[in-house]
Amino acid sequence: MSSFFFFEVPWRPVVIENDERFIIAEPEPELMSSNQNESLEPSIWNELWPGTWVAFDDPSIGGAEGRGMQMTRVGSDPSAWAKTSEGFGVAVMHQLHCVMSVKQALMDYEAGRNTSRHAHGHLHHCLETLRQAVMCHGDLALEHPVDHDGRQGVTGWGNVHMCRDWEMIHQAILQKRITRSNQGGWVDYSVRLCVTIGVQSTID
Repeated sequence: MSSFFFFEVPWRPVVIENDERFIIAEPEPELMSSNQNESLEPSIWNELWPGTWVAFDDPSIGGAEGRGMQMTRVGSDPSAWAKTSEGFGVAVMHQLHCVMSVKQALMDYEAGRNTSRHAHGHLHHCLETLRQAVMCHGDLALEHPVDHDGRQGVTGWGNVHMCRDWEMIHQAILQKRITRSNQGGWVDYSVRLCVTIGVQSTID
């Protein structure tokens, strides 16, 4: 269904390796909520983050009409949206949000910081979301053992996987991204950028 809404994102072989930058870095707090701020200082986590929410003028082309939020009702300027426009979350960004939530909880635990009961409930939700995402994608790539003669095991590093091109995913989401306006309601991401930098929008 996603190909109806975004351009076709290609697959490519990727060698998966450990990346210590994500091991030591804490996720940005703003990325843990649905109200992301595009003015965040660059970091290893927010470099991954194009946004969570997108909108389409005609979701009926992919059979998703009636399932999103009506942009003429929730938009900061209802007149800026087609009557059929609807907004949606993107699954991969929800899943990445959950990865960051689990990562943050682990770092809080290591630092002796308390987490609320609500946060624990959110973590259970996130782990269940990730369980089903892993099973949905069912990666059957072969992983080589790290010890051929002793106690065999795998690290997962150094193996080739077929992956969607992340840069293309990033661009696909950016082209349709919406975000909450400081004045309330949702706006097209490009419109908000134009207002932020003081340039008149040229979007139709």
